[in-house]
Amino acid sequence: MVEIMQYEKLHHILLLVFLISWYVAIPLIISARRRGVTLSGITSLQENQKDDFWIKNATTYWGITLALLIISLLLGISIYDIGFRSISLHQNTWVTTIALVLGGLYTIIILISMLVLKYNKDEPEVSLYSQTKKGRLTMLYTAATAGVCEEIIYRGFLFFLIQSIFSNIPTLLVLIVSSVIFGCVHVYQGASGIARTTVIGLIFGLLFLATDSLILPMFLHFLIDIAAITSLYERTV
Repeated sequence: MVEIMQYEKLHHILLLVFLISWYVAIPLIISARRRGVTLSGITSLQENQKDDFWIKNATTYWGITLALLIISLLLGISIYDIGFRSISLHQNTWVTTIALVLGGLYTIIILISMLVLKYNKDEPEVSLYSQTKKGRLTMLYTAATAGVCEEIIYRGFLFFLIQSIFSNIPTLLVLIVSSVIFGCVHVYQGASGIARTTVIGLIFGLLFLATDSLILPMFLHFLIDIAAITSLYERTV
């Protein structure tokens, strides 16, 4: 039995290494080598190049995520283990309350700020997508990819693997570590973007802990991304 547990832990360590390599190390290396891959760099691309950039990145994200899921299933890790469970609010009362309040407040703040940005004519106009039907569909595809894949990786897998490998680690530390990693992966947004996405990661992580499910974090993640993308898109139409 001890030997089996050691093998399981080894598998989880290797899976965590794979995850960190593909979702953290490689993106950081690419960002360091290709300094033009920033939000401002994307807006300067040709119209057709913008959509192709996001489609390529989103499709790659789906491919790696599916590969990780398949490997996990082969190693005996179920989708239930990583957070595909029904929503349950019977967790710690304080965690649940704080998570729901912060999640609600953040959603309201994001929606208000997007409306302000949309109608603020003093701000320079930017466009991350082409002004076409393909551009609108690409927006939805990108937001869905972020909402599903990033939650599977940074909340589902990271929480499960870290807690599995380090059985005595405090949940709060797991929350902080996963959120910092999530923030660092958004290095292309600059220092302020890293700080902002780290805070967002904390909120999504709290929602995950509060509901014992990825469903609400996925939905909120998609909603925030599509609101942000749409506000920028509509200002340029």
